[in-house]
Amino acid sequence: MSVYRVDFEIFYSLLFFHPYVVVEANDVEQAIARANQVFNSNPDNMDLDKKIIEVKQVSETDYDDVIKLTDEMPWQPEERGEV
Repeated sequence: MSVYRVDFEIFYSLLFFHPYVVVEANDVEQAIARANQVFNSNPDNMDLDKKIIEVKQVSETDYDDVIKLTDEMPWQPEERGEV
């Protein structure tokens, strides 16, 4: 199990934002899927124009907010077929 930082780029109202999510995953593909799940767990984020700009493996000790594979998101649209 590795820890990945997934950086997003969001264009909203003539501004660019660069939020990131730090997730636990087995590989890069799973990290991307998990980061999207985490990001979309807030219903307000679902319709944002976003793209992933970087995925890199990082040390878990560098971040206090690592999302574990066992962590559940409060709102999971994938399970409801809303994505």
